[in-house]
Amino acid sequence: MDRNPSPPCSDAEEEEGDAVGNTVYSKHWLFSVLTRLIEVRGRREGAGGGPGVGQRWVGATRSLPGPGGQPGTSGDKPGHTAGIHRAQIRGPGGDTVGKHLGRLPGGAGFSRVVLPRPAVSQVIAPAEPDPAASPQGARTELDEEMENDICKVWDMSMDEDVALFLQEFNAPDIFMGVFAKSKCPRLTEICVGILGNMACFQDICMSISKDENLGQVLLQRLCDSDSPTLLETSRLLLTCLSQPEVANVWVERIRENPSVYDCVCFIMSSSTNVELLVKVGEVVDKLFDLDEELMLNWIKNGTCHSVGPSVDDSPEELPDFKIVPCILEAAKQVRSDNPEGLDVYMHILQLLTTVDEGIQAIVQAPDGGKETWSLLYDLVCQELCQPDDPPIIVQEQKTVLASILSVLSAMFASQTEQEYTRMRKNMPLIGSLIRILQYMEGCGKRAVDNSKESEQEETGRTDVNEEDFHLKILKDICCELLSNMLQELTKENTLEGLHQGHLNEQTCSCAFQSLLPLYSASVESFLEVLREADQTLADNLEKRFPSLKAHA
Repeated sequence: MDRNPSPPCSDAEEEEGDAVGNTVYSKHWLFSVLTRLIEVRGRREGAGGGPGVGQRWVGATRSLPGPGGQPGTSGDKPGHTAGIHRAQIRGPGGDTVGKHLGRLPGGAGFSRVVLPRPAVSQVIAPAEPDPAASPQGARTELDEEMENDICKVWDMSMDEDVALFLQEFNAPDIFMGVFAKSKCPRLTEICVGILGNMACFQDICMSISKDENLGQVLLQRLCDSDSPTLLETSRLLLTCLSQPEVANVWVERIRENPSVYDCVCFIMSSSTNVELLVKVGEVVDKLFDLDEELMLNWIKNGTCHSVGPSVDDSPEELPDFKIVPCILEAAKQVRSDNPEGLDVYMHILQLLTTVDEGIQAIVQAPDGGKETWSLLYDLVCQELCQPDDPPIIVQEQKTVLASILSVLSAMFASQTEQEYTRMRKNMPLIGSLIRILQYMEGCGKRAVDNSKESEQEETGRTDVNEEDFHLKILKDICCELLSNMLQELTKENTLEGLHQGHLNEQTCSCAFQSLLPLYSASVESFLEVLREADQTLADNLEKRFPSLKAHA
């Protein structure tokens, strides 16, 4: 069997100044790995197999190397049948967990539906196929020794001196050749990962971002069928989008590539790989936060855009993706396993509601927004800030709660005629809103006490102020939604709320304390209804809040 050339012998004569910058890494060794990578790429050029441009295959979920870069099971297992329907896309998730930075987790959970994509640089024509060979056989495995060495480079590339050395020796150009010609998913994943590490440094990130050819190639990686490669591509894009100097370059590039929308929606609606979904969500969240025009384009985007040259013998087409259902599907996947990921997707929904088109996209869905409301309602009433949680939990959940309540508030204000917004179905939501206000009141008192006891150091004051800021945002959103809902209550709704325990003197007092004086009209309207349902409770509340009695 052919194998990669061995590294230089250990007894070879060392040259002076061989260390990379101030590190202990050898320039000679790094250069030898890059040389071998070029040779590996060159050998791939003559290899056959794989689909041609614009063609599809459905391959297997690749067995990833385990910790330490050791290969897993040999060969590929048969994948799912071709198609776009959920039952055909979703497959059992993998459980391979690798080394941080060197081998990021690459669980399966994303079946091998290879989407057509544009040619990159030079496309290598496949050799004559072996009639007995399966399409999966075209995918090649990386030599174990080469994999171990290139993974070491992946780890080392987090060092700025090493990253600059790789940049000096045109590593990005070498990687671009790998992307265009390699049939080895693991090799592609590692090369994208190294670029992601290099992009953490500003000058290198600017160089990578301004290379139009490399930029296009990297965006095309989003059409890959390999979950680990998609994860590393998303990480690289997020790194670049987080650099103010080059963020606009990537926003414009993505805006001009409609295939990005289709690929991102496909991942959100089809993948079961939680880590991939979280990272893709972070990319979408950053994009929407940076550019409202792009967000509007994606909201309005209801038609299928080709992600590659069409072919007559490929009958499959991507569905007409809608952004809201894709976001909801991803949120459902991450909600139980990754709280940070849920926060990301709730913030994406909240960003949509900052424009009228986004609100309409939610409430004018085929189900009238019922799926969105049901998911958010369930999160608030069944999972977040529950009665058996300590009040301090609101500090941990304040950002995700603010996003969820903001979306619910926008939906309630725009679709009060929908069945799911009827108050008889939403008394538990009123109870949850009041509980959030109660918890915030407790946290506010605790924050004041802590600030008095502290030595008032600059960093301490900054942290307290930031906490107060986010809690204030949550309180404002919570009060707005609660005031709108209280105005819609009838006597029957109020009696039901009293019977279920959502309304009593303690909860109503907390609600009034938070709502007054800004929402006095809403409170007075509710008090009139409450007087019909429970005169004694209404009188007690009037005594506790004299301003209400004055307006009666």
